[in-house]
Amino acid sequence: MAKKVIIIGGIGTAVNIAEQMQDAIDNYGLKDEFLGFCFR
Repeated sequence: MAKKVIIIGGIGTAVNIAEQMQDAIDNYGLKDEFLGFCFR
């Protein structure tokens, strides 16, 4: 089942998580969808 993900934050670790998730989607067939960041 694919998940839709919004990462809270936009600097530091949040960006690293987004990059790793996008790499898994592009290169390894992860079915999740990265929607974006939520800044507070």
